[in-house]
Amino acid sequence: MTEAHPPSRAPFFAGPRRGAAIAAAILGAVGVAGGVAAVVLDLGWAVWVASLVVVGLALVCALSGTRRSALIGLVAGAAVVAGGCIAIDVQPPVPSGSRVLAGISPSEDVDDYWEVGGTGDVRVVVERDRNALVGYSPDGSVLWVNDDAARAPSWSAVSAEDSVVVFADGTSEGSAMSVSTATGQTEWSAEVGDAEPFSANADVVVFTDGERTLGVDRRTREGVWEAESGAVASSGGRSSFNPRRWTPEAQWIVLSDAEAGRHTVVDSRTGQTATTVELADDSHNAWVIAGDTFVTFGYEDDRPVAVGTPLTGGRGWTTEITGGDWLESYEPVGGDVRLVNRASVQWVDGRDGELTTRELPTGWTIDTRGDIDGATVLIVQHRDRDDDSVVIGLMDSRTGDLTPLDPRVRKVSVVDSTAGGTLVRVGYRDAVGGSHDRTVLIPDPGLSP
Repeated sequence: MTEAHPPSRAPFFAGPRRGAAIAAAILGAVGVAGGVAAVVLDLGWAVWVASLVVVGLALVCALSGTRRSALIGLVAGAAVVAGGCIAIDVQPPVPSGSRVLAGISPSEDVDDYWEVGGTGDVRVVVERDRNALVGYSPDGSVLWVNDDAARAPSWSAVSAEDSVVVFADGTSEGSAMSVSTATGQTEWSAEVGDAEPFSANADVVVFTDGERTLGVDRRTREGVWEAESGAVASSGGRSSFNPRRWTPEAQWIVLSDAEAGRHTVVDSRTGQTATTVELADDSHNAWVIAGDTFVTFGYEDDRPVAVGTPLTGGRGWTTEITGGDWLESYEPVGGDVRLVNRASVQWVDGRDGELTTRELPTGWTIDTRGDIDGATVLIVQHRDRDDDSVVIGLMDSRTGDLTPLDPRVRKVSVVDSTAGGTLVRVGYRDAVGGSHDRTVLIPDPGLSP
């Protein structure tokens, strides 16, 4: 006789487990589809993170049979979210030998701030919410705060290598002061009328108001020399493209008599005249100071030429410029003059006028709009037949070495030329279309290809 058995029952968790499995499958499919769409369609971080969270929930549902498995599922889901965020935020490599600078972290809710300058150890920032100068270390931590300028209704600042010159901006007070870059301590203050800082060197700071120029001793704040003419350029300056830019290390100052078409170059330390140049009618008022040479551009027998006038004595020189659009961009870099057009870079030696040409490889062109005062690095682009930019690169204009950047890099701009090298801002997009910026210091003398 066969023993009867009661009808078998489904396990207690069978119903919930089946529902959890279905939910896991649905959530997993939705999460994967969302992740793929985020990458393919550049939908951004919000969609990507949401997709990761959905996949994580799918793991939690799939492993929710027991307390242990549920805990494992929770940990696995969190790992998926964290790992996905890390994997998608891989930054493109930077050129060999360069260094990524840490982002500055100013005080909370600061929208109005900018970097003045500094040294390799200190970055000096003007912060409007504190109404102060702030010194930051390269890793972004605050080293010092100087609010001595807070008494002025409006003020600005410029870097003078190991100090920062602060001055009343747009006011009648006319006060100026020097702040140590290393310590943030105010070294001295002086009254300079309504003049603004124009240039500096180890001995003096030069101020000008457009009609009068004054040299002030950096240690004693006493006036060293004064000229009844406005300064229009200093060492490394040029006649256009921001000629009156601040120069933190200048040996020469150009004073202008616009009505007479005359330019006088004086020693920035003493105010003594080195040379006076009357520009020819065909020069288009184009000139630069390259090292110890005043270089003008003009024509000789309908040929474009550069003419060098030594500022410390010696023979001058004249060099014919060849190669097309030679004045698309002209720039003093160190003791030489750099002439840039879309297809090549030419260098004129400031000492003897010797001309050197650096041609770009086929398909590459120079972004002449990115030519920054004193910077060695130039931005170059490789374009397709439709003239669309395919690859962005950086070129060492001295050597001609060209470094293509990662395809994820979408935008590059040369920010500044410093004693340590060229500051370049690199904008790139991650795998889901998110935009990011990094500031990279590329040391001179050049890039490593």
